Amino acid sequence: MRCNFSSTSTRTRSRSRVSTGSGRLALIPLTFLLLAQTLGCRPVEEPPPRPNIVLITIDTLRSDRVSAYGYDRQTTPFLDALADQGVRCTTSYSPSSWTVPSMASLFTSLDPDHHGVQRGLIEKNRIVGQEVLDDSYLLLAEILRAAGYRTYGVSANLHLAPRFGFAQGFEHYENLGFANADRIAPVLETWSEELRSGGQPYFLWIHYFDPHDPYYPREPWFENPVPALAGEFSEDDPVDIRRLYWLNSPDGRRRNPRRLKKELRIAKAAYDAEISYTDEQIRQAFETLDLDANALIVVTADHGEEFYEHGNLGHGQDLHEEQVRVPLILRLPGAAHAGGIVRQPVSLIDVTPTILDLLGLHLPPMSQGESLLPLIDDSSLERAPIYLAVSRAEPGLRAIRQGSWKYIRDLGNSRKDRLFDLSSDPGEQRNLLGEEPVKARELADQLDAFLATAPSLAQPSIEEVDEETLDELRALGYVDEKGGRH
Repeated sequence: MRCNFSSTSTRTRSRSRVSTGSGRLALIPLTFLLLAQTLGCRPVEEPPPRPNIVLITIDTLRSDRVSAYGYDRQTTPFLDALADQGVRCTTSYSPSSWTVPSMASLFTSLDPDHHGVQRGLIEKNRIVGQEVLDDSYLLLAEILRAAGYRTYGVSANLHLAPRFGFAQGFEHYENLGFANADRIAPVLETWSEELRSGGQPYFLWIHYFDPHDPYYPREPWFENPVPALAGEFSEDDPVDIRRLYWLNSPDGRRRNPRRLKKELRIAKAAYDAEISYTDEQIRQAFETLDLDANALIVVTADHGEEFYEHGNLGHGQDLHEEQVRVPLILRLPGAAHAGGIVRQPVSLIDVTPTILDLLGLHLPPMSQGESLLPLIDDSSLERAPIYLAVSRAEPGLRAIRQGSWKYIRDLGNSRKDRLFDLSSDPGEQRNLLGEEPVKARELADQLDAFLATAPSLAQPSIEEVDEETLDELRALGYVDEKGGRH
């Protein structure tokens, strides 16, 4: 006779409630074990210890500037090594093209239209507040804490401050404002001994702000592509993004028709240098943390960055590939599946389900993402379409990617809708809306059906932004001298 005295967690893709247990069995009395042996039953073995989890998110990192993703410059030697030890998702998307909705999506496994946090509020040409991620949502850190994890978070982006809802579930949370990567190192040093103390496993989230603009020509990584402009840029003198805006204006193009191209090359080189600088800071962080081989490491980004591929500079304005395609690297415990590749399109909303699946924990019932673990074993599995949204100001844009097709809808003007076949046009240069009306209608109907499932959310609460914060936003180019949004 075989007896089973407990139920063990298995990978699940259902929308069931979160498990709040630690996953460890209670001590079984000796007399009970003797009785089980007498009856011919087998005692349940203690499950292996759960791994420490480190989630690293990098601001403004488009995947095609990462050398592990085929970039012709070696910008990320440390991340490349992690990719060799882990699984690389080659076609991963942020659900939005700026920080707040995309990070809210990662932690809730909900797309922006379902969690309701879409934009920093703009009134009368001034940024006056930011929508707050409501505490009714069950975030990844809360789930892990309920499962027995110690939770730590440090972010170098003011948009992720506790008052905006991003500290939910963290026992220790530090927001450094808009800060360079070297500001994170002292926080990790402070926590390092406690993190290594053993006992309960820990979950650590680190959000690096670099390579967000302003782009600093970081040495020794900066390679000046325009020697004639040498001396005009230094490590302490970032590329002036506002000058690039002017150079791209009708007046700028008339006065300096060739200068934009040159300074844009400088900006891209400085952006690459910022990526390499951040990569080195991550390497040093791993030395500080002294992570063992059993740790689960996830590295990704909140969004990409455009350099006028479609008429914009920066992010948060559109849903083209350069603004929403991001790296996603998973180093599984014991370097399982090292060198693995997932080629199907996936989303940041899949990060939380993947972590919980690996731990044998259930997803909250509202979650929309899917675990990526089955894809590692079977690349033929079908996946749900990818949905994208950006609404920094109304009415905004929505998009769907299914297979190689991508449809972008302009909610304010249907004449600006776009359809691309990414298999033949990865740079999204040829709008096929008029040539493929049947495919456009099919994707539009799917997008409509998806948006119809979004709940009728109450207006998210707004956290006002004080003058000191506005000054920081102006310094970064979010607000110009007149208070308007770039």
